[in-house]
Amino acid sequence: MKPSQTYWLIISGSMLSLIILLVPIALYVMDFHEYKRSTDPSDWGTFGDYLGGVLNPIISFLTLLVTIIIAVTIGKIEKKNHDETLHNSIKPFFVIDNADFFSSDVSMSSFPIGKNFYSYNQHEQITAPTNHKFKHFLKIENKGLGLATELQVTFKIDLNQLKESLQFKNSEIKITVSDIMRPEETKFVDVHLQHARQETSFLIFETETVRLGVVDRNGKTELYIPKSLMMAFEIHNYLREFRIGEFFPSFSLIFRYKNINEKALESNFDVALMHVETKTNFSIYRIMYRQSLENSAALL
Repeated sequence: MKPSQTYWLIISGSMLSLIILLVPIALYVMDFHEYKRSTDPSDWGTFGDYLGGVLNPIISFLTLLVTIIIAVTIGKIEKKNHDETLHNSIKPFFVIDNADFFSSDVSMSSFPIGKNFYSYNQHEQITAPTNHKFKHFLKIENKGLGLATELQVTFKIDLNQLKESLQFKNSEIKITVSDIMRPEETKFVDVHLQHARQETSFLIFETETVRLGVVDRNGKTELYIPKSLMMAFEIHNYLREFRIGEFFPSFSLIFRYKNINEKALESNFDVALMHVETKTNFSIYRIMYRQSLENSAALL
């Protein structure tokens, strides 16, 4: 029970008790107000018997009711503690590898405006740990005590921040972003790019979900960034030439999954991509994230 609910329960109970106490006294006064106050102890004894006879059954009933409420509350607390003990022993726990994240190799990209930014040389050999397989994904690992089933991850980005980071115009390129649209409560923006050699438009949704299925204990998997969000990142990376020091908007990841006992669980992350270095054909970013836990937050 929430503290606010407990507070109002105490207040309501106190008011109810006061009303129950005052009603018999008020009825007695209404019926016998024409009599003078008695000085005979036997009369006061009769009045006490009257109050006791009226209030005792009510007080007994309220006592029984409070006892039942306390017993049910304690039962819920014990069940919750038991469930937490049971599920924590097999609870999955996801982390994100804070390794390098690479932008597209413009020599293999269908996004030609990037070649005007990078000093592209087709014959140059790129030295990278990934050996040309540039990572457009986040590497996640289940470091918990049990496997996760029905894992799905929802990407969520602030469309207002994204809109501000993509709007741009110069003699070479013009990028416009529509106002946020909300048909059937699904928010998205329309990005339109005009260039001498290319004109295209695409939608970026506020949320997009990727389904990954089962991830075993100590298992690793690759979470690919949705295509439209990756295109926005590539455009933003290109615009870094003109907007030095501007960061790509951070985005949220919502992990929803079940443990082996079919208990639904959820983990939340805030992810940011920090620019580290610009190579000849691509840029290197560092993946930073903050995970929201029940009682604390971890920044890796």
